[in-house]
Amino acid sequence: MRRACTLALMCLALSLASAASGDSSHPQLQRVEFLIDNGAPDLALRLLSNLQPDPSDSQKWMDWERLRFSIYREKRDWDAVQERLVLLPSELPAHFMHTLLTQGIEVLIDSGRGDSVRPFLRELLWMGSYDSVQVKHWRRLTIRGYLSEGLLEDAQSAMAIYQSEFLPNDAGWSLLYARVLLQAGHPAKAAEYLATVQDGEGRFLRLLSRLRSQTDSPSQVIKQATAMLTSLRSDSPLRTALRALMAEAALLSDNLTVRVDALEYFYQLPMPAHLKGLYEHDVDQLWQAYIRLGEKTGNAANLLIGDDESWLRLAESVSSAEPIKARSIYALLAERTSNLVDKEAHHLRFYLSLKQSHREETAISLYTDKGRFSTVQQVPNAVRLQLVNLALARRNITLAASMAADLSDVGEGIDHLDWSLKRARLAIYTGKFKDGAQIVQDLINDNAVLDKDSVDRILQVIFDLQAVNYQRAAYALLSALYQQTSERGQQREILFWMGDSLRGDKKFDGAAEHYLRSALFDNDGRDMWGHTARYRAAETLTDAGFVEDARRIYRSLLQDTADPTRRAILERSIQQLLVKDQEKSSVSH
Repeated sequence: MRRACTLALMCLALSLASAASGDSSHPQLQRVEFLIDNGAPDLALRLLSNLQPDPSDSQKWMDWERLRFSIYREKRDWDAVQERLVLLPSELPAHFMHTLLTQGIEVLIDSGRGDSVRPFLRELLWMGSYDSVQVKHWRRLTIRGYLSEGLLEDAQSAMAIYQSEFLPNDAGWSLLYARVLLQAGHPAKAAEYLATVQDGEGRFLRLLSRLRSQTDSPSQVIKQATAMLTSLRSDSPLRTALRALMAEAALLSDNLTVRVDALEYFYQLPMPAHLKGLYEHDVDQLWQAYIRLGEKTGNAANLLIGDDESWLRLAESVSSAEPIKARSIYALLAERTSNLVDKEAHHLRFYLSLKQSHREETAISLYTDKGRFSTVQQVPNAVRLQLVNLALARRNITLAASMAADLSDVGEGIDHLDWSLKRARLAIYTGKFKDGAQIVQDLINDNAVLDKDSVDRILQVIFDLQAVNYQRAAYALLSALYQQTSERGQQREILFWMGDSLRGDKKFDGAAEHYLRSALFDNDGRDMWGHTARYRAAETLTDAGFVEDARRIYRSLLQDTADPTRRAILERSIQQLLVKDQEKSSVSH
């Protein structure tokens, strides 16, 4: 692909010029949305910043700004949200300013950044509004902000003032008040407040209140929560909240199977942000539940500690009908063994069982738990490999890069070259250009001779370094790669890419020399590759100030070119050199 792009250089220049002349905001928005959907939010943000209309066209500007906030939410870049709120253009109409500030505040509260929203809420309330509904919403957001920070006394105080001022009696207020009461440890009062609220969240909070006030038994709550789950849509965010409720009830009743199952679901899907403060689950609780269930399952079968083969046979025998029990045995064996090879094998069985049950998100939470795996190096290599592939399939570059870091020993059955290049590319994508370059350098150093296919694959990663303008490292790698291949065609291409890196580093003399060496490598320079390399050499000589040398090359290309489009481009290039000469002459006089 890189070769085809180079050979089409002059035609590409014309097409880009044509595209740049158009200006249609709707297709441009689609471009940004396409990049977001295909896993390139950072590139989408850059394009958005370049193409967003002026704030004076407030309606169009708002369309783009909403997309910006959606990108921040996708990236979970809460700092960017906060910074953007500070930088909102002052010339925006008040209703647009209110909308953006309100949306930003809600995003920050839902992300647990309630402490950062108070200045913006004060600004909104100070600006005022003729819309009393809007003012009430901002006041409730203030209470939610306190809740997200765990400032229960402040939340209760703000609620008391709001209650006396507005006398609210809507369901939304009842739900907010109930959440405050539950977090403050008053479940019976919360249940009273929820008596007339019949929507899904009200029913969930009422169940939680009755469990914590011991009005209903844990087994009753599990039964009612299970029935409620069957009535909810598969994409309802309340499903995760109900699983957390079942896990809490199962802990009180010591129902380990239900607890493990509920916690696995809890970590599989995100909890509604405004309900997070109701629970204090951490991932180690799930690990501990696995181990306890594994012990219980093995003891029920009268298995002896240390007889790992019998425990494994039991796990395999129940893996289809009761996969949770099988996972629990794998977790127990991994915890209990001191043999590193066996530990890795048990962890891999455990992970693959979760994968078979389509609970990969739970696996990610379990193996990124800083309590149990304080460094990524503590995660078993076999599991890290699985998580890298999972993360890449989901375009989660950050997770893939963290799991691949320093993972050079991948065992049998894995292509070492492919894995090294994957690690290098992940390092580059996450901004660790030096690390990525070093991985490629080690790869080249470890191979006295590289075959044609290997060179082509390595070149793709070096192109990534060039794309991020890490030119000196790219040049050094290309130079080393040149020595490692005996393919004359590849050597010719590599000389060209070396010229690209030198040109990117503004070393125009050396770049022009490499382009010319590439053009004339085992050739008279009159083939398509030679034409492209000579054209690039002429451009670079112009950059270096060698106008007469550039003119000579352009004229020689003109003599060798019959295509009218390319001749027009060359004639234009020669004309531009004449303009440069005239400019120099006028300056000297």
